[in-house]
Amino acid sequence: MRGSRHRIRLLFKTLEKIVGEIIREIPSFVSITCNITSKPPPTFDAI
Repeated sequence: MRGSRHRIRLLFKTLEKIVGEIIREIPSFVSITCNITSKPPPTFDAI
């Protein structure tokens, strides 16, 4: 379980960085929603 928790934190940090970059680059975006699923296709929605 310990390794799994570390991977989740790493995934969250990576997504947090990507979302931050998108919001900085596209000022009209104020929020990004990430839908992560094992069923394709995962989606990113910008608000």
